[in-house]
Amino acid sequence: AISKCTEHKSFLINRYSLIIYKMATAAKNEGYEVLIELQASVFNDEISSPPFNLSQPKILKLYAYKGFEANSSDVQLPYFIEPRSLPIDLNKGFENFIFRQQWEFSKMLETTVKYLLDSEENLLEPYGSENSATHQSLKKEVDESYQSRQNSKRKLVLTNRGCLSNIMIIPYRLVPSKYNDKTIFATHYCGVLHISDYRHDDNTTKANAFHNKFQQTCFSDDPDLDPNTDVPVNEDEFIRGVFQTTLKEFDLIYSGELSGIVSNHKIDDMQNMETINKLQFISTRLLLNSDHSNIWKNPKCLNWWATLYLAKTSDLCVGLKDRDGVIRTPLQRKPVKDLPKDQYWKPQICTKFLLTMLELIEKTMSSVNCPYTVYEFVYDSFAKCIKLKKHIGKTEYSFLSEEYIERCRKQTSM
Repeated sequence: AISKCTEHKSFLINRYSLIIYKMATAAKNEGYEVLIELQASVFNDEISSPPFNLSQPKILKLYAYKGFEANSSDVQLPYFIEPRSLPIDLNKGFENFIFRQQWEFSKMLETTVKYLLDSEENLLEPYGSENSATHQSLKKEVDESYQSRQNSKRKLVLTNRGCLSNIMIIPYRLVPSKYNDKTIFATHYCGVLHISDYRHDDNTTKANAFHNKFQQTCFSDDPDLDPNTDVPVNEDEFIRGVFQTTLKEFDLIYSGELSGIVSNHKIDDMQNMETINKLQFISTRLLLNSDHSNIWKNPKCLNWWATLYLAKTSDLCVGLKDRDGVIRTPLQRKPVKDLPKDQYWKPQICTKFLLTMLELIEKTMSSVNCPYTVYEFVYDSFAKCIKLKKHIGKTEYSFLSEEYIERCRKQTSM
């Protein structure tokens, strides 16, 4: 058991630092047990830097949301139109701003699970759990083909983009801070790992609204028309994509929001994923204007890169607002692939840590086969550790819907 393990694991983090992952003896602390302790020490060996194993994501489906309702048949991606003049007053229309409704804990994987439920293809069967009583009764080992055994080596993870990006940046979030702390919730059922984070983001401040107003200023419903900034910004209307990528033995299916595309002509067919995956996606970000001349050295660049890479977004446009909410300087644009250049952080370190965490979660939950049991994994920046709390059976932490549980059981028992 992990609680009794004294094994030490280590790998190179980058040419400047080494994080040592030490399998720790369980220490009870408010119901938590420590799984891994993280320690940083100086090291210089660029040759040993781990490879970048995260494949280029592809888009599987698009959903247009209005509140909690998703529609895949009437998706219209916004078109990026760079504002033609300055200044840009982000205060405009704030009194009519429509803030997003708070999503419930049980909706953490809503979009990803919806994709599985909507799909006519059985996407879960190759990953069926050998621990499932139903599965064992219908699929004896003697009857398994070579291909089935090969498929069983792959591990499916259903998640969301925010969860993955939050894990990826942990190696560079070692300073003790509540902001740096991260919590991941996981359920293992029918051979499928479901992981997500939950953030109670009840932010109705003007500063938060500025980001969405800036996005409205940069995107139009038609590539031949300027953006309409006279209508109220509605946070409850947005586009989400479902993505797929691979990381070593893990197949990842996850959801994340998309801003829009760069195109000088209208895209009519939003159902053709081959066409969609060839589009040039772009996103916007907002920073407070300061004396720092190079915005691309801002610490937020790490999170921007992780988030945008996972969302198959190739370009980023950044606006610099003054404290009064007005943009007076030209917007700056950069390809996402260039964000890691000349940075203190390295993408391969982020993906290596993501792999380490997925392996840890999968190993810790390997004997669990329950749709309701949730393991809570916490990165504690103050204690420099990954710790665990178990919520056994059906609790307020259970987040898989009954409809999905039934589909999962049937599809992995075939």
